[in-house]
Amino acid sequence: MSVLSATSKQCFELTSSVLSTTSKQCFEQLVASFLVCSLIFIEYEYDLSE
Repeated sequence: MSVLSATSKQCFELTSSVLSTTSKQCFEQLVASFLVCSLIFIEYEYDLSE
């Protein structure tokens, strides 16, 4: 039982570290996409106003 709990603890720590790294990358990608979209939108609005 103690071996199992130790293994599951390691597995949990590994999973959480992987998840935090992945979510960080996903978040950065989302922010990048959002910035690109806003830039395109601003350019588009600027072209329309002229």
